[in-house]
Amino acid sequence: MAEETIQGGTADQWAEYGKSLAVDIPEITWKDVGNVALDFTPIIGDIKGGYETVQMIGEELAKENPNYYMIGALGGLGAAATIIGLVPGVGDVAKTAIMAGARRVAQGASDVGRGALDFVDRIEVDPNTLGSLGGNVRLRPQADLSARPDAEQIIRSQEGYGALKDLPKPTKPQLDPAGIGGTKLPDFVEDIEYKTTDKGVLIPRKEIDISELQGRVLTPAYGDRTYAGGTLDEIAGVKLDQPVEMQGGNQFMREGEGLWASEKQAMETKAKAMSEMDDPLMVYTAMSGQSGDFSKMMSNATMGVVEKSKITKKAAKSYDDRIKETVDPNWVGILDPNAREYIDKMAGTDRRLLWQEMDADKWKKQGFPDVGVIRASITEPELLTSPSFTTGRSIGSLESTKTFPSTHQTYNTEVIGKYEGSLPKDVPGDLVWRDFFENMGERLKETGKANPQRAFLMTPSIQQKVDQQMVDEVSAFTQALKDRR
Repeated sequence: MAEETIQGGTADQWAEYGKSLAVDIPEITWKDVGNVALDFTPIIGDIKGGYETVQMIGEELAKENPNYYMIGALGGLGAAATIIGLVPGVGDVAKTAIMAGARRVAQGASDVGRGALDFVDRIEVDPNTLGSLGGNVRLRPQADLSARPDAEQIIRSQEGYGALKDLPKPTKPQLDPAGIGGTKLPDFVEDIEYKTTDKGVLIPRKEIDISELQGRVLTPAYGDRTYAGGTLDEIAGVKLDQPVEMQGGNQFMREGEGLWASEKQAMETKAKAMSEMDDPLMVYTAMSGQSGDFSKMMSNATMGVVEKSKITKKAAKSYDDRIKETVDPNWVGILDPNAREYIDKMAGTDRRLLWQEMDADKWKKQGFPDVGVIRASITEPELLTSPSFTTGRSIGSLESTKTFPSTHQTYNTEVIGKYEGSLPKDVPGDLVWRDFFENMGERLKETGKANPQRAFLMTPSIQQKVDQQMVDEVSAFTQALKDRR
């Protein structure tokens, strides 16, 4: 089984990155620097930044009203308890603030989701905001893309495969970094050929800067990577007798009054959760590369290719027997004339299993289509190589949280609203859904396991307010991508 990852990196990779930022701290006391009569020798090895950091802590402690949250952030978890012990007469409120600051930075420097932070260099205090408990302390954003284990995938989604084209034998991850195919694709995923007809119905894409959303509450529109506004007519040279109506994906927001659609129970649960939020904006967040398997778009595209494939009766029977055994005992058969109609009535979870089973070399060798190629043909080109949880491609406002029947072929219930715009660049989900990913990091540290994709899907109440930290981090990330150009 593949090792579990969060935001493109394993726990060991994030931990190794954290270790790489460690520095050797010389032995030093506050008496040596002559600021306050507190001996910090027991903790100096636990504080990053050496002399300058200790000096900042001492100067803050010497104030009439120290900012204890900042002190905790500067000292970190390794030093927080000792600082509390060394400060005479510190009260419970101050203790809480010190530990809160230490935990906040530790979360940022955890081995998942956000990468380790050089927190001494990134701590800022707003002199125009009062508060000793952390209200005027924040972290400057980290814009170095190389600091992220998912950096190559992020850059690939913006710039293409570049020099990889010169490799004599590209690997499966090099051809397909988002895992669109379960087996190795025949070409770079960006070069899979297919033909579509644009119906000209999408609202034009417009950009919105994250700073324009400051103070607003965001909630995920967590969805597959399909596109909308046209038909899929041909896949890898195979012309489909029945063109596939493409309905999105994030572009669903741009096709009409429907803002987001899902199955009835899921949409009603999400709508109820949003009704308890403060006028939320729905922000598209990408599921995994194979998430479109649930949709009827995938079923219709796959059957269009199956109907023109040279699958022997023997191979079809082997596949059918497998489906009857593992998915549906009443399965009619992949070559049955009524297969399309039968599949159309299947639950999405079962439809998905049809294509997950078919996506194997043993079936390709027996004449079945390459399922990865079909997935690529129904995936929005800009999302072909993006990491899971890529966020910001579409943002919409709700007209209300009331649900309505939807004309979407897969998802029968929707909320209505208005497409407001898209972030200039897609951004990693952890920059937007900060609280969620910090909680996932804590869960991984405490239990040794976490399933962020399932947790994200099963938690309709996820929300995040656009604060200054988000504005700074998203802006810095966006600029870092632009600067590469």
